[in-house]
Amino acid sequence: MKKSASISPFLAVLVLLTLMVSCQNKPSTVTIGTLLEEMTTPTLLSEYPYPAFTCKQFSSYDRRSVAPEQPGWFANHDASWFIREETNNDRREFVMLEANGPGAIVRFWMTFGNEAAYTGTLRMYFDGLEVPEIEGPVMDIISGGKLAPDPLSSSVSPLTDYARRGHNLYLPIPYAKSLKITYECEALDLEKHSPSVYYNINYRTFEPGTEVVSFTMKDLETYADLIKTTANKLSLRDHSGNEIKKISKLSSESGQELSPGKTIRYEKNGPGAIYEIALQITAENLPQALRSTVIQATFDGDRTVWCPVGDFFGTGYKISPYSTWQTSTDSLGKMVTKWIMPYRNSAVIELINLGDQPVFIDDEITFGKYRWTSQSMHFGAIWHEYHGIDAKGHQGNHLIDNHDDINFVTLEGEGL
Repeated sequence: MKKSASISPFLAVLVLLTLMVSCQNKPSTVTIGTLLEEMTTPTLLSEYPYPAFTCKQFSSYDRRSVAPEQPGWFANHDASWFIREETNNDRREFVMLEANGPGAIVRFWMTFGNEAAYTGTLRMYFDGLEVPEIEGPVMDIISGGKLAPDPLSSSVSPLTDYARRGHNLYLPIPYAKSLKITYECEALDLEKHSPSVYYNINYRTFEPGTEVVSFTMKDLETYADLIKTTANKLSLRDHSGNEIKKISKLSSESGQELSPGKTIRYEKNGPGAIYEIALQITAENLPQALRSTVIQATFDGDRTVWCPVGDFFGTGYKISPYSTWQTSTDSLGKMVTKWIMPYRNSAVIELINLGDQPVFIDDEITFGKYRWTSQSMHFGAIWHEYHGIDAKGHQGNHLIDNHDDINFVTLEGEGL
């Protein structure tokens, strides 16, 4: 199959996934503490989780979008839609989420159209109780630090007026039997879906029988040190827990030329894992080099990674400095990924120049110890480019049918 490597108008999709090998269950009780520890333990992403869970979402999506074969599938007025309106103690509350346990909220995002939309009270009812355990002004709870410090409770972008930012709560909130989340806002008109209240709530549902300890406000005191430590590690991108496992590095000569059609290849026997890949590329046409230079990885005989390096490291076809928990790019063009990539017997990493110009490589791959188990998974990254895709505008309130779906990925099996 011929692989395209150009920079024409496109819709590019990069999917990072880990492929499950197998699973071996171990006893576990889910608490806010275990969920917090998971957030800063990178090796857990390389293992099939126990207890097993599915992850789904409640959101304010346009409810006129029901099925591909029905009118309104592309309806896009995604604000101020709720499960229902109900009255609690003479209060008009709009139900945003209603989920059976055992489960946990792992991400809560909101944004608002105006002051009337964010002048409201958020409530969380646990395990069928009529009294909310969490209650307060919505901005305080989601991004104002009422429950946790930054970045567990934060808003972006700092260049945007606070009220108009995206507001995020990443403090995990477990529940044993059930959870209901409501929003009380006097200005809301459900018929007009106004003012605009947008939300996405991502939640896990654990396998039946999983023991989960429901969140209480006392947890904020009980786990105060862990909450602070987790927030600090995430802010600093602190992967120090992996340092003791890093034992060897492979790299090419500084500035090594990679001619068109040529490959730089690294091999390592297992068991082990890649803990970090750092790469810097220079070329006369750097945007093209970031797209035409491909990273390919084969673990235990299976190729699971094929991706242009710019997309693999999250910067695309131009250098855009940024930093996340797993990846970063600096202003000089150094790209780093800290995804853990385990292998049982062998690992092969290749840099391939599919372009028509020479590129110059500075790279370093950090390998280390890893205990391969029946829960271990291979890391994967795939990329595909769609050419000639024309945007047709948003459907909004006009239920026209001249839009198309694009299936950007088909996944089989289980993993993270």
